[in-house]
Amino acid sequence: MKKLLVKAEYIIQPYQAPVEGVEAVEAQPEKWVKDDIVVYEQPMIEVNPGEFEADQSFTYHPAIEAVEGVEAKPEIPEVKETRIIAQTQGSDEELAEWLAGDSFKYPEGYWVEYIDITAQVEQEKINAEALAYLASTDWLVIRETETQVPCPAEIKQLRAEARLRVVK
Repeated sequence: MKKLLVKAEYIIQPYQAPVEGVEAVEAQPEKWVKDDIVVYEQPMIEVNPGEFEADQSFTYHPAIEAVEGVEAKPEIPEVKETRIIAQTQGSDEELAEWLAGDSFKYPEGYWVEYIDITAQVEQEKINAEALAYLASTDWLVIRETETQVPCPAEIKQLRAEARLRVVK
């Protein structure tokens, strides 16, 4: 059993709302400066429990321009993110059939990855069987705890083995 993942890499750029009639410019982070401290998010102070207001001791600088005595703001790096845009699982034949019949138009540069999940599927079956056995014999352990009627040693042994088979 295999899992098929269709992936693509996306470039995440800082957001700047489009302005009508103005050519798009890459967004720049805001900058607040106080002494030797430079932050790129509006500093806040808690005035009352749960009540905040802007820290006025910081000077606001809306662009990258260098401020006297303060290092210029760094450029915003281009961030890439890999996203899964489709996935399915099955046998090699089922996956080949699914991929051949897939009419979705993927972005340029997409790729397909196959992950062998045979062992994972088998372990999930073992877990389900072991957990079902434990659930079906829980009443014997509860009865022993509540009424002191002993749970058979064989059942206790089988429960211990079932717990060892469960892997999460």
